[in-house]
Amino acid sequence: MYDGIYEVSFSTSPSREHDFGHGIVTIKDGTINGGDHAYVYRGHLKAGEEKTTGRIHVSKWSLATTSVFSGLDDYELDFSGEFSDGDSLNGSGTVEGRTDLTLHVFAHKVSDAA
Repeated sequence: MYDGIYEVSFSTSPSREHDFGHGIVTIKDGTINGGDHAYVYRGHLKAGEEKTTGRIHVSKWSLATTSVFSGLDDYELDFSGEFSDGDSLNGSGTVEGRTDLTLHVFAHKVSDAA
């Protein structure tokens, strides 16, 4: 796994055409923390031989916007993705208990973590 600060974008469709957002996360020592203008992301990641997996808790802190998953303001996201060249992470997550709700995640490293 590659520690660092990442710009992250996410969408409910792989083409990024529907319900999308942007934020920033820090990945360090198996943890992931970050957020955007209305949500906080906190969780743990584990690097496997081929995939990075983890669980990320997403919770609303501001009334500024609605969730990409209409009506969900607090949920667990089961994540699976792959790092490429240490500078990007692409994957997807499914809301716990809702296999019909998938989030496609694209992250690009912008800096090293302290």
